[in-house]
Amino acid sequence: MWRVIISLALVQFILLGPTYGTLGYFYSPWIREFGWSHATVAITTTAFLFAQAAVSPLVGWLLDRIAAQVVMTAAALAVIAGYLWGSTIHSFTPMVAAFALIGGGVSASTYVPAMMVAANWATDRRGLALGVVLAGAALGGTVLAPVFEVILVRYGWRSAMLCLTVPMWLVAIPLILIMVRTRPSTGVEARSVREEAQGLPGLEVGAALVSLPFWMVVATEFIYNVGYQGFVHHLMTYYIGAGFRAERAALILGLLTLFTTVGAIALGGFADKRGVRTVLIASLVGLGGGVAIVLGATSRNFGTLYAAASMVGAGLCVGASATLLPAILAEALGLKRYGTLWGVIRLLGWIGGGLGPFITGRIFDRTGTYTLAFEFCAICMLIGACTAALIRPAEGVLRQPVAAAQ
Repeated sequence: MWRVIISLALVQFILLGPTYGTLGYFYSPWIREFGWSHATVAITTTAFLFAQAAVSPLVGWLLDRIAAQVVMTAAALAVIAGYLWGSTIHSFTPMVAAFALIGGGVSASTYVPAMMVAANWATDRRGLALGVVLAGAALGGTVLAPVFEVILVRYGWRSAMLCLTVPMWLVAIPLILIMVRTRPSTGVEARSVREEAQGLPGLEVGAALVSLPFWMVVATEFIYNVGYQGFVHHLMTYYIGAGFRAERAALILGLLTLFTTVGAIALGGFADKRGVRTVLIASLVGLGGGVAIVLGATSRNFGTLYAAASMVGAGLCVGASATLLPAILAEALGLKRYGTLWGVIRLLGWIGGGLGPFITGRIFDRTGTYTLAFEFCAICMLIGACTAALIRPAEGVLRQPVAAAQ
């Protein structure tokens, strides 16, 4: 089991961490070069996130029917194509299209399939396993995003885009093809992915879609993404506006991804012992606090301290939230149609995520400050904690057996 989990984490390290983690890094150079407004540059992130949303149900449906390694490889190639195209663009509309392609490819090659595969392989210590997978993405942002920022500052954003694709070719795609499999072998010959799913515990799609637990998971995912995506993708611009140099801001942002790694693993494992729902609620409340603390970064004497404290607190809590949302889906609705249901939830969640950066950018354009924008993001987390408290296993979902493959 753990060989598959570690392989998924490495794929996240290369494909998800540096792509998602550097979306906001392009804002300042594009504002300088093209004269776009804060809300306008944020539309590229909205396109990235909306594309993730749009393809998620299709990806989930495919994962219930086609081998995960096939879906992930094709999607990784789309990510590479998007960055190669983006590096040549000089106008706004094609840039939005390029980031939509990248976003769709990232969704289909990382978070949606990786969480499904990990949930299938780890039925006993699911919180820890999902935490390790997410930690790979967070560590990718921690390690590669500052390197990306250095390349961007010294050689320009176009060269930085090209550099992002190199480890995708050399490491991520070979690893997917060699190591990733949808679920452990059942020992029965010639069974398709679809046939294997029939024997798993859980609700069919129709029954799940009319259940309260499904819609509470949707509500939590949606409002969490509105708040967090609206917060994280404006941080680089916020820190630069607060007087931080770009390189220093990138290092502070590295704390967010570093402690996301710690939170994903530590709190994911803790949830296996204390309960997924309890830890999820606490993490969302803590994330709201971490978002609020960042407003102190404008302080002349203690700005760096407030910024660092915010990144540590928010990182610990977002690591748990992003890990436990897919975990609580398996607990509430089972694994039988996990791919399809997770894809639908990601569609609705990423619609919220796509709105988040635009909403906060619009609030900034209207007020000239990020104060009200980040307060809005913190309130979203508290609302998400309330909806998470209402998630319970649906009637008819059986306790899942421990996987035999280890």
